[in-house]
Amino acid sequence: MKKIFATVLISVFSTILIFFLFYISSKEIKKYNEQEDPIKKESSLNFSTDSLDREIDSLQNQLLQKNRFIDSLESLEKEETNELMNQLTQARDSINNFKKILLDYSNNIISLNLKIDSLQKLIPRKEDTSTVVVETTIKEKEEIPIDNIKVYPNPFSNSVNISNPGSVVIAKAIIKNVNGLIVKEIIFPETIPTNELRSGVYFIYLFSKDNKEIFRERIIKR
Repeated sequence: MKKIFATVLISVFSTILIFFLFYISSKEIKKYNEQEDPIKKESSLNFSTDSLDREIDSLQNQLLQKNRFIDSLESLEKEETNELMNQLTQARDSINNFKKILLDYSNNIISLNLKIDSLQKLIPRKEDTSTVVVETTIKEKEEIPIDNIKVYPNPFSNSVNISNPGSVVIAKAIIKNVNGLIVKEIIFPETIPTNELRSGVYFIYLFSKDNKEIFRERIIKR
């Protein structure tokens, strides 16, 4: 739009200048016609006409140069526009390629997670290996029975009960795993909750008030 406006403005300016020169020349011609003889008037008229023609040629050349300059600007702008469009196209293609790479990566992650889930389902659940541990890890005597003291049920599930109809007072009970680690301890026991224990083999120890061991027995958690 700016280029069109510049072209129109140049044309109008050139036209006004031509008419102005033509007007000046006409006045000069008239003046010479009134003051000089016909030969001089004719010579002056010819001179004024030639001068006007030169001015017109000069203006036409200037206008031609300006038109060429405008054409070169339009050509340059067209080239810059094409280059910018090419850059935008390349950027858009790069973005699309990056999106495709991200999508492929996401699909690969999802596929890998599905494969991992499938493999985890195929792997058997790890069972408590305490049942297969050699029970001789406790080097002491496996059981110290005392008449009338009973631990039941055995095997047990959620709790272990202690029956003690005799005169011996049971002050403390301890449950150890096959590795000899204490997993449960309770004072003056009658019923021992065992929900937190895993399935396997354990040993229960009963102690008197003077902290003397009076009972030991192997028990099994289902």
